[in-house]
Amino acid sequence: MLWPSGPGAFRLWLALMVVVHHITRIEIGKAPVLVFFALSGYWVRLVWASRYVRCRQPCLTFIISRWWRVAPVTVLASGLSLLVYWGVNHPDWGLIRRDGAVQAVAPFALLGYGQLAIKPLGPAWSLDVEMQFYLFAPLLIGMMGRLSAVSVVALGALCFIWAIGMHWVAVLPVFLIFFLLGLLAAQHAWRVSATMGGGGMILALGWLLLCALGPDRHRWLSEGGDLSSFLNLGLGVCLLPFALYSVTGKSGRGDRAMGNYSFLLYLLHWPLILVLRYGPWAASSVLMGGIVIVPLAVYGVWRWYDRPLDRLRVNWVKSRILRDNGAGQGAARKKDDTAAHFA
Repeated sequence: MLWPSGPGAFRLWLALMVVVHHITRIEIGKAPVLVFFALSGYWVRLVWASRYVRCRQPCLTFIISRWWRVAPVTVLASGLSLLVYWGVNHPDWGLIRRDGAVQAVAPFALLGYGQLAIKPLGPAWSLDVEMQFYLFAPLLIGMMGRLSAVSVVALGALCFIWAIGMHWVAVLPVFLIFFLLGLLAAQHAWRVSATMGGGGMILALGWLLLCALGPDRHRWLSEGGDLSSFLNLGLGVCLLPFALYSVTGKSGRGDRAMGNYSFLLYLLHWPLILVLRYGPWAASSVLMGGIVIVPLAVYGVWRWYDRPLDRLRVNWVKSRILRDNGAGQGAARKKDDTAAHFA
């Protein structure tokens, strides 16, 4: 974990960055989300070619499968967050009750969650963006075969500039370039050396250290700091080489488990953050309890809720693979050993 070279370990490392951001309010939480988007593009490209393209109604199967993978945990974490809102008498609880129907539907739909006026499950805005990407992923993958890598990157950059100019936030064009970079990496089988990946990681850590020691650290590292967006964008770019290096690493049973836990930790830590910020208990007591409770909750949810539902999803997808493509099913399974989260 100190040097997370496996794909699952690196995803867990990114999720822990988000947790540290929420606990300390040091603004480093958006950079790992950008890298998550790039990794999503990478794995989606691989499993589309190895599995979904061989299914009946591949686009529909893909979208339902991706929703099925993400929505159940989102609904659970959202319910826990709402329970905390009510329990600590959060200042926004009245607004949530007023928009009860929208708040009840949003975690199931995922699309539109980032546009809610009040987001009880803070990290879920990124899942809204993910679902937007999944809707367009088959089209984007098809586009990859017709455009050069330079043209695709230019398209992503133009979308980013346009979206920022329009002051959009949780919509796909803002983040499209990171998804596209992941798609390109898989499409062209880019390989990043350990030296290049490690160099990007060291550059990111060095930049953070300079910001922390510099005279303008509050502008760089504080929530709402005027330079924090530039920092997170830069950190995301610096961490991309390591992300692409990690996907070529070995992924044993332990690494796959860390990959599964990363998504659960990303969402399930948020109720603890709400208790930490708005509960009547001492922060130190909440943190000490959270160190014990959150890992147990992550494991328990994975074993008795997430894993059974995911097995049903995987079996449903397998049932839709056309029989004359049985040979491809074995190749898909081999890929899924690494891309467990995106199978």
